[in-house]
Amino acid sequence: MLDKRSQVCKTPSGTSQPPTLRYTVADSPESPLQAQIDFTMLNFPSDILTMKDLRRLYPEGFQHAKGFSPHHVPFFEERRGETFFTLVGFERLLALNAFDRALGRLAEEDTATTREDIAKYLDEFYIRAGIAPGPAAARQLLRNLETAAADQAFRHVPGKSP
Repeated sequence: MLDKRSQVCKTPSGTSQPPTLRYTVADSPESPLQAQIDFTMLNFPSDILTMKDLRRLYPEGFQHAKGFSPHHVPFFEERRGETFFTLVGFERLLALNAFDRALGRLAEEDTATTREDIAKYLDEFYIRAGIAPGPAAARQLLRNLETAAADQAFRHVPGKSP
């Protein structure tokens, strides 16, 4: 029996899309193919962002509006935060894809949002946010993330190493 699971993400424009990648996984609980990625063990490029960075990148989302409580932060209540949440989702999707590929899981693209589209979006964000000084450094950050996710997957397969 085959079990299908999928990830849903938003495009850079913030519109919902059907799942970007669909993975087919063997249903045996003993199978390394049932292994789940542990996102808490990965170092994501965006991990270095601070609240100060977010205020610099999205100043309008942190301005105090007359008549509102100082606790009111539009960035987290309005659509301005979607870019940040798309960033986190896309980083996780790239890591999951690398993890699954390392385990031999099948990945089929089934929307117009490809790995290359996601990588381009992340490259541009990393440069704008000051996480990477240029395109080559941004691409290296993505390769490092994918390598770390694949390395994590290899720990679930006896006798297989990166």
